[in-house]
Amino acid sequence: MITLHRAVAAIIAIMAFPCAAIAQVHSSGSGEASETAMEDALAAQARGLQLAEAYRSPPPVDAALLADALDLFARQVGDSSCGGTAHTPVLVPARSGAGQELYLLNTPGSARSFPLGGHYLAIGADGELGPLTDLSGTCESIAWDPEDPQLPMRVYVTTYAPGSHPNEIHSFVSSQLPMSLGVITGELIWPMAGGYFEIGRAHV
Repeated sequence: MITLHRAVAAIIAIMAFPCAAIAQVHSSGSGEASETAMEDALAAQARGLQLAEAYRSPPPVDAALLADALDLFARQVGDSSCGGTAHTPVLVPARSGAGQELYLLNTPGSARSFPLGGHYLAIGADGELGPLTDLSGTCESIAWDPEDPQLPMRVYVTTYAPGSHPNEIHSFVSSQLPMSLGVITGELIWPMAGGYFEIGRAHV
């Protein structure tokens, strides 16, 4: 897992962010993530890693349920979902402790890229199908050159305006990347690699 110092150094080198913009994901206070945001981010990270595991070996989805979910997708989203790309249905245990939640995860169209956008939650904690929840709010796709010798040090930086912390999709996408991901929420930037962000104060 990338260290926070390494991630911050790479982000600064690539994006020329001022020091004030670097996340201090340690405790509440000015320029730092609150304890609530940290707790929620840790829960989202755990969820994202669940998604990553299920994405590698998707459990079977009931055919009728999948048909209903895809029909809902066609009616609610249609071709407006980041170019109408294909989606992989993924079931994970419900956060309520009973039943399962269904995600429709965007499928990469290339071995050299992975979509950050176009991921949806079809069945949430209440166990009901729909309406779909857009979990990324973007159509960004992260591309890379596998021949780039500096690839492990590269950082793709994105902004997540709706939240105070990265959500499960950021963790999931980060787990699929050969480089790091920096997620900006407000005045904070969360360095992530392999699906994880590191808890600790950033010093530059």
